Amino acid sequence: MNAFGYSCKIKQSDIHVQTEVLTEFVDTKGATVRIVVTVDNSVDYLQWDALDETVSIHTWKQDVGSGQQIHWYNKVAFSKKEKQWITTTHVEEKQYQWIEGKLKQWLEN
Repeated sequence: MNAFGYSCKIKQSDIHVQTEVLTEFVDTKGATVRIVVTVDNSVDYLQWDALDETVSIHTWKQDVGSGQQIHWYNKVAFSKKEKQWITTTHVEEKQYQWIEGKLKQWLEN
């Protein structure tokens, strides 16, 4: 998601690894709301959580959890090779609709 202008990171807890993406929306009152999307591909999990407004983006980015491989994961995730692969991969319509549906479901609740 970094390749598309979103702040993101890989976060590890013990042996479990997830991707977190920081998104920003404007609410109906014009205020910016920061949402962290947690993606866990190993268990088909997607979660949307508001980021506390007292937490800076820098602080959020630095919190990568802990584990033996976390720095390797982030190095690979932000490599030029990975960026090229991501920007040339086509998302099928079915998957795009699933993602859009999850976002709509979260916004409506």
